[in-house]
Amino acid sequence: MRFSMRRCAAMVMAALLAFAIAPVVATPAGADAIADKQAEAERISTRLSELDTQTEQLAEQYNQTRLQLDQVQRQIDEATGRVSDAKAELVQRRAELASYAVTAYVKGGESDLPDILLKGSGPDVSRQIEYLQAASSSRRQLVDDVRGAQYRADAELSDLQAAHTHAQELQADLDHRRGDTKKTEDEQSALLAKVNGELGALVAETQARHAAADEVAAKARLAAAADPAPATPTPGGPPTTPDPTTGPTTPTVTAPPVTTPDPTPTPWPVPPGTPPAVLPQAAAVVALAETQLGVPYLWGGDNPKDGFDCSGLVLWAWRNAGGRSFVHSAELQARATRRINFSDLQPGDLVFYGNPVHHVGIYVGGGKMIEAPHTGAWVRYASIWRSDLVAAGRVT
Repeated sequence: MRFSMRRCAAMVMAALLAFAIAPVVATPAGADAIADKQAEAERISTRLSELDTQTEQLAEQYNQTRLQLDQVQRQIDEATGRVSDAKAELVQRRAELASYAVTAYVKGGESDLPDILLKGSGPDVSRQIEYLQAASSSRRQLVDDVRGAQYRADAELSDLQAAHTHAQELQADLDHRRGDTKKTEDEQSALLAKVNGELGALVAETQARHAAADEVAAKARLAAAADPAPATPTPGGPPTTPDPTTGPTTPTVTAPPVTTPDPTPTPWPVPPGTPPAVLPQAAAVVALAETQLGVPYLWGGDNPKDGFDCSGLVLWAWRNAGGRSFVHSAELQARATRRINFSDLQPGDLVFYGNPVHHVGIYVGGGKMIEAPHTGAWVRYASIWRSDLVAAGRVT
């Protein structure tokens, strides 16, 4: 009995000890699980942000390459017309030379000159010599005309062939960029498929925390850059001395940038003086852009039916409500607007990101913009304060 009581007491004590230490043993395991989920959320959030940036960069490079291809196609059309004209001229010059040869054979040409000089006499000799010399000069001119027409035809044809080759290279580049974008989209989709339940909440929380940190960092960086000393833009930025009268024209399309984007790019310099007034139609541009909230993002898109990318939304809104023409490129849109300070931003102004520029949004006030952000998202409101904010531009 004593043994049983002692045994029972021991068992009770062991149970109490087990109960007492159970939370201590279980807590680290639970903490590890939470930490693992938080680390996974951090990894997913960071990678999604990287993929968003990659998509923006690829879309911008695609748009610039497509503009180049359009330009080359226009050159091909023009060169085709010039080749046709040059060939027609060559046919005409050859016909003229052939006609001259027949006439010279039938009626005699400058080959008669020695006979006239040896046998001719009287006042008609000098007149005949003049006629024959004129005919000889005409023959030489006809030969020169044929040679010139042949040269022009060959040159135009060479230019046309070079343009066709360039177009093929650009098309291959476009196809390559489409493939890169497909890989990026597939990875985004795979990551987003994992983001649900508790992990989804943690990812959203992490993204919000990153956005808040970005805002603080962006404001601090831009405040530091507001020093009166002139800033020197990094490669891919604007001209060192921007023209304060620059307006939204259609600039020459250059090759897509190949520089590595700077994660903390230098803000573009702002010309001195008072910025130009906001155009009256800027409010209508904002209102029209707001009608597209919820329209899906589409890589290379520029219309409500199919969808928009960032520069496509700007192009569409300013063309239809503002009466201004832009090309489908965030960087070229940045170069076609007047630089202004961020403190001078008004609704309808544009904000630009990256170096080289790869994203643009339409400012709506209160530190917010309307943007077409990235694959899998929709036209939306967003804070303008991102770590890669580089410029504000006013349409004039």
